[in-house]
This record gives sequence, C-alpha cells and structure tokens, in this order.
Amino acid sequence: MVWPDREHAVIEMVGTVMSPGSVAELRERVDALLIGGLRFLLVDLSEAQPCDGAVRAVLADAATRLRARLGWLRIHPDPDMPPPPDQGVDDATLPDLFRIYRAMAGDTGGRRGH
Repeated sequence: MVWPDREHAVIEMVGTVMSPGSVAELRERVDALLIGGLRFLLVDLSEAQPCDGAVRAVLADAATRLRARLGWLRIHPDPDMPPPPDQGVDDATLPDLFRIYRAMAGDTGGRRGH
C-alpha cells in the first residue's frame, strides 16, 4: 500500500486474495485509508490472481463510500473481475493514473484532488 498524501492511495494486490484472512486484511487497509480521509484509491491487480466475490464486495463498498466523498476507486488492470453494475468500481483511465503518480511524487500540478 502506498499513501503519498491524505487524499490519494494505491493498493497493489499480489498473488491469491481469496482466503478469509487476506480479504479481512484488504478490508482493514481500506477502512484505515477511509478513516484517514482518503478520496482517491487506485487498486492495482496486475500481479493478483482472479478475485472472488468477497474481494469485489470490499471494493464495491469502498467505491460507494469514496463516491459519497466526491472521490473514486479505480482498478487497473482488471480482465478477470468485471465491475458490479451501479457500484462505481471502474477501470482506471490514463489521466487517473497520472493523477495518482503525480500525488505520489508530491506534484499535484496545482489541481489538488482533481
């Protein structure tokens, strides 16, 4: 997990994320970020095995909570887990990735949070 500032974070999931323990850890990390004021979350699944419904539920809940803060949750890349309908879990776009990486480098380009 990388948390370069209060509003932006990246969670990189690696390997199999289907055990109850790993799903609980994911929920704990997401909850900690949300308590800390997170608004924009990028979830990197490029090194993860296909995710099950429990992982999708954690991410869908996080997406709903972030949307309530006028933020977003983006997933990159996600060939094995289509977003649930009407849950706001989307594939990351290139501009989203640039925003996250600029925030990680400490450069928001004068447009903090956008």
